[in-house]
Amino acid sequence: MSREPLEEYKFKEKLSLRDLTVEIDTVHNINCPSCSANVPANNLNIQTNIAKCHSCQGIFSFHQQVEQLSNQNRVSQEILQPEGVELSRFLNELDISIAQPWSGIEIFLISIIPFLVFISGLV
Repeated sequence: MSREPLEEYKFKEKLSLRDLTVEIDTVHNINCPSCSANVPANNLNIQTNIAKCHSCQGIFSFHQQVEQLSNQNRVSQEILQPEGVELSRFLNELDISIAQPWSGIEIFLISIIPFLVFISGLV
């Protein structure tokens, strides 16, 4: 029984991860909707997505621009669940069940139990 332990737990399909490239040099400007002036970074409140224009003193939300940028930079890749792994979610808990293969000794012992019960009933 010199089997490689990893041979028993093979995946359905090997995942191929693609290289991710993020452009760091990309600069996005926020412009005032009233006067179209470029709003400097110190006039942007990132937590509330509200900006104040330095030229017309207008206050506006730049939530749509932030949402567009986050949707553009979102990377998604399908990950296949390995064979024998079952995921169950309930509320905030995740339960992971892994089906373990039966070994030859376990199958043999379970198959002789009815015979042992039968013989012990005769004695």
